[in-house]
Amino acid sequence: MSFPVQRSRVGRRVAPRTRAGRLRLLLVEFLFDDPYGRDKSEMFPFWLGQARALGLEAAWRFAGLYSRDTSGHLDRHTVRPSPAETRSLFATIRELRPTHLIFSEAIDGGLQRRLARTFPRTKQVSIWDDPDVRSLYCPADWLPRRLGLPTNAWEGRWLLDAVEPQYDNRLIPPPRGRAEPPRPYVAVIAGPVCLYGRPLARNPYYAGLELPPGPGAIGCAFCRKRELVYRLKTPPVELALRQCRTAAATLDRFSGDTYLIRAARVALGFGDFVQAVLDADLPPSRFLFSYRVDELLRVADQVTAKLPGLARAGHRLRIYNPGIENFSARENERFNKGISPEQVDRVVAQIRRWAGAFPETFSFESFGMILFTPWTTLDDVAVNYRRLRNFTFPEIGMEWRRLRSKLQILPETAIARLAARDGALVDSFDGFFFWDGRCVGDPRQRELPWRFLDPRTAVFYELVWRLTAAQEPGARPADALARRTLELFQSRPDRWPHVLDFLLEKLDAATRDPPIEDPADLLERIRRGLPAPPPRAARRAPRSEKTRPVATGIRRTETPLGRLLRIEAPSLPARLARLLASARSPLPGWRLHSWAPRAGDGPFELTLELRRRDERLELRLAPADAPGPAFVEQGPLKLWFADSTPLDTPEKQQGVQQLARLLGRTLERTAR
Repeated sequence: MSFPVQRSRVGRRVAPRTRAGRLRLLLVEFLFDDPYGRDKSEMFPFWLGQARALGLEAAWRFAGLYSRDTSGHLDRHTVRPSPAETRSLFATIRELRPTHLIFSEAIDGGLQRRLARTFPRTKQVSIWDDPDVRSLYCPADWLPRRLGLPTNAWEGRWLLDAVEPQYDNRLIPPPRGRAEPPRPYVAVIAGPVCLYGRPLARNPYYAGLELPPGPGAIGCAFCRKRELVYRLKTPPVELALRQCRTAAATLDRFSGDTYLIRAARVALGFGDFVQAVLDADLPPSRFLFSYRVDELLRVADQVTAKLPGLARAGHRLRIYNPGIENFSARENERFNKGISPEQVDRVVAQIRRWAGAFPETFSFESFGMILFTPWTTLDDVAVNYRRLRNFTFPEIGMEWRRLRSKLQILPETAIARLAARDGALVDSFDGFFFWDGRCVGDPRQRELPWRFLDPRTAVFYELVWRLTAAQEPGARPADALARRTLELFQSRPDRWPHVLDFLLEKLDAATRDPPIEDPADLLERIRRGLPAPPPRAARRAPRSEKTRPVATGIRRTETPLGRLLRIEAPSLPARLARLLASARSPLPGWRLHSWAPRAGDGPFELTLELRRRDERLELRLAPADAPGPAFVEQGPLKLWFADSTPLDTPEKQQGVQQLARLLGRTLERTAR
């Protein structure tokens, strides 16, 4: 194939342009509310580096989705930008004039057609439905093959081995009036993300069952696995460090200074990796690691040994989402999980030691739980709820979603075959209020609907989802039964200071004979069994036990910590406003918008609303001896965040924790 010879204006011959030199590649990554849901863009830095090595003009851009909540995942896998978001996207395409365009997600058919009409010379290259790209071992010849370029130099090699990644990226300007999204983390990929391989054939629950082929026959029964074998030539720590070092040296990038280490061999070699980071003299950064509970115990000595060095270098470490799944032995055995409650206790104790010794360096983001499955009995629920009642942050938060968390059954998993054999699969999710599709990975994938095999559990769950959903800030009861359930729970704060207290009493009522018929019958059973409320105080409390009136007329004893918070409340907003505006603000760019005492029964509390452009954070401060677990407990304070304004980025989580620490120390100094 020959290319036309170009001539300059003065008639001199110039070198012919190569095929690659006429190509321009644009990589567009969509940013979701879930900070961890970026698996489809993991190859972007490698494609960017490879495209430029091939002589292409190439760029990587982030596109925010500002018009809808994408944290639930139900509608996130086919992207439908708003008109304003589409205009911003099209303006970038016009500016860069790509010949080839790669999106991180599948896009709506209407948008595809509009793109084809508006940019007829731009070819859209799909990755979400390509098994080569979805595998960890993307062939190095994938991109040149899609671009119509020679592949000889790349054949037989893996992309991660063959290419130096590049990380310069920018944000497509958001529509007018929209704030920039949080800066995304840098994904560090260096082999399989999990190495757990206990064979399901040895599990008595799966005896006689035909298991899925390959990785589907080992490990956790609910997991959608990809690879467990390390095939790359580059050693895992070397490969991971190369990505961190290159990203850290890239100044022109929108992605932040947080590195999500998605590599089990690097996580298990924690000490070697951290030493390599320290030797490389990287700027202060945050590193996110995910472990199984038993794996975290294996590396505990390495973490303990390296935390002082991380602290001196200004780095931060965050351990996130180890899966407990379930405290019921039979439920976890059915999951083929391979961990015990005793291991969880040891991990919790270790986490407390790290958090206490290095509060500015180490942080933890709760455990993963699956409380409800087709096989769950009320005895299983009791094991979990009673265990959860004894936990507080940072071990397990008891937010509403966790208390109703349910198994998601994907068709390719071993547990799907077990559910089919046991008659648990049904035609639709009509019986479930709560379904978020969180484990669904692409538009073609689906979650299998299922039913409870124990009728009592099915009735119990009907009230669980109603109450937990109605308890979310800003939510309304879903129906009359939800409204009656919420009213009953709120009528007796003396008996049920936390929703879990109510659920445990409801659980006790559900286990009694005769068997419950329906959720309304269970609710009435609880109501009939209630003792009379305690009488109001007949005399004025002594001076040492000051009380305060509340909306219902009940007078509660005020503790010293509650009195301290109430006395200091008028001055706290000014202190908080100064802190947020200062150079040491734990939440840069955020400002105090409003504050108010929280009306109702119970100890004195403050509700704070912070804002950053059109973002909101609603926080609640209470004395440390207030009932129930909290997101942060610091000295005399507890702090919660509203589910309506979730801490959906690591920056918000870390910032709110630090904010609570600073406010708690302020009150501690005042108390002295």
